[in-house]
Amino acid sequence: MAQQTSDLKPAPKREFSTSFWGEHDLGLEVVWGRLRQGKHICNELLTLVKERAAIEEDYGKRLAKVAKAFVTKEEMGTMKDSLEVLRTEMENTARAHLNLATELRTQLEKPVSDFIAHQSSTRKNHAAMLDKDLKAKSAQMAAVSKAKERYEAKCAEADGLLVQMRPTLQPKEADKLRARHEKTVAAAKSADSEYKSGIEKFGELSKKWETNFRAACTVAQKLEENRLENMREFIWNFVNMISSTCVADDECCERVRVSLESVEIDKDIQLFIDTRSTGTELPALLVYVPYTSKSMDNDYIPLSNPPSSAPSVRSSLENKVSSTPLGSLTKVASHLRTGSVSEPGDAPVSNGSMRFQPSSLNRNGAVPDHLSESEEVYTTEPYNIYDIPANPVFVAQVRVLYDYKAQADEELTITKGQNIPVLVMHEDG
Repeated sequence: MAQQTSDLKPAPKREFSTSFWGEHDLGLEVVWGRLRQGKHICNELLTLVKERAAIEEDYGKRLAKVAKAFVTKEEMGTMKDSLEVLRTEMENTARAHLNLATELRTQLEKPVSDFIAHQSSTRKNHAAMLDKDLKAKSAQMAAVSKAKERYEAKCAEADGLLVQMRPTLQPKEADKLRARHEKTVAAAKSADSEYKSGIEKFGELSKKWETNFRAACTVAQKLEENRLENMREFIWNFVNMISSTCVADDECCERVRVSLESVEIDKDIQLFIDTRSTGTELPALLVYVPYTSKSMDNDYIPLSNPPSSAPSVRSSLENKVSSTPLGSLTKVASHLRTGSVSEPGDAPVSNGSMRFQPSSLNRNGAVPDHLSESEEVYTTEPYNIYDIPANPVFVAQVRVLYDYKAQADEELTITKGQNIPVLVMHEDG
């Protein structure tokens, strides 16, 4: 039973002050390296808090902007009330995230920054003291090493001189060796004294170093314990703040859900009909009413009435002109507008169009009486659209039925109702 009780005893707590000794003072770099790592970790936590605060602030501002731009005045009825709740809760959510950004900066960012500064100051003070003690200890160790070398060299020299002192030496040589030996022994004793003194001083410095290093290790352990405790508290508060904001967001969402449960679709439909109804009677249908004016049945107005003896020829001309494309008519009219005319007798240029012979028409542009129905008033002679006589003869005049906007330089813009004189008709009408 006693053996079981002893096995259940917790292991003894180990301390920094007893765990980082050894040759060449390697424990100092290990302990101080851990403190530097702790500072780096705290700086990482500080950066995390700063970035999260910036994100929350940006999110809150953008959400507030969205809520402000959310307009519900076009909606009506119970759905409008629900949309108003949505807009209000979005504003509340935006404020909650802006408040979270402020709390992170005041309750976490500043305390973490102050904690890092305090730890750095304490560590630097002890580091400066230990650095000074370690340098003194190292310098004394080097001095002791040199004193030891001198002491051993003098002792070896004295032993060598003693070996050289033999009974067979001449008295004069023996006296010289004896004097040198005595002098070397005195130097060896002096080096021995210096060596012992260095050892004693090194012991004093070592004790001082041990005392200060043990104290520094105790401080370092305390700093590390404080760091871990404070980091745990900082992170705890960090997640609590975020959790509180998430709870507030969920409460806002719940209020929106409750408002949506109050939406009555049929009621909103009836409200729209009651407030925006335009009537229940269907509009009357359109009835076709023909216009009886004879002028609406003609596509053009002749410049002069043809003689009664050639009604069929005139009718043929009228039919051909009325079927002429607007593009062909506008080309002729554009040449008249620019005044591009030529003298009678100029040779026409072939362009594939048909030309009316001026000799076949009278001065008024009408078909002469002597032309019969079988006689042609136009020929296959090539005609240049730019070859306009000085005194042009018009075969007919057409009325524009539709507006047309010129699509090229040789075309003319015309408007509905405009009367246009005709000089030439293409072979295809």
